[in-house]
Amino acid sequence: MVASSCPEFSKGAIRALERLHQTRGPYLWATASPEFYAGLADLVTALHLAIVVFMIVVILAVPIGGLLGWRWVRNLPLRLVHALIMGYIVVGVLVLAGWLFVPPRRQDKSAAKSA
Repeated sequence: MVASSCPEFSKGAIRALERLHQTRGPYLWATASPEFYAGLADLVTALHLAIVVFMIVVILAVPIGGLLGWRWVRNLPLRLVHALIMGYIVVGVLVLAGWLFVPPRRQDKSAAKSA
């Protein structure tokens, strides 16, 4: 029951949550509309686009700005954020894609004999 697990909620909020639980079940996200998921997909796409644009602009602006004497390209927080995002992407590619843990592929012996 919601009321016993959430003592900090007001009684009205608890009743509203219990009504949602009764009408939609425990998995509220499973009953979301297709428009909700389309909007969520658009949001994720826009976030990825913003990150890609930021990464490209900074990686091009730092050497050019260094040559032209732009002070803002020497901004330490900007470069730290850029480096952290780059590190996050590299770790994600290496770990989540399984490049560190996948053994090399071995050639199938039966295919080698028939060739």
